[in-house]
Amino acid sequence: MACARKTKTLVSTCVILSGMTNIVCLLYVGWVTNYITNIYVKVQEPIPDKKLEDDKGETLRIIERLDRLENVVNQHIQGKLLTTL
Repeated sequence: MACARKTKTLVSTCVILSGMTNIVCLLYVGWVTNYITNIYVKVQEPIPDKKLEDDKGETLRIIERLDRLENVVNQHIQGKLLTTL
């Protein structure tokens, strides 16, 4: 009986130490990852103003095309409704 009690205590101790080791390892990996991210990750450079103006023009062209598409779809729907009446 004493042998079983010692074995149970030894197993419990091993399980606790294993869990503590896992926690310490995870904390260390998290710390290293955070350190590397803060040191080696470069900040993105700002986008030049010319690029933003080009994008603005492209956005306006897309909006105009969508408006024309919406008009065509609306005309098509109205044509379908008139033929069914």
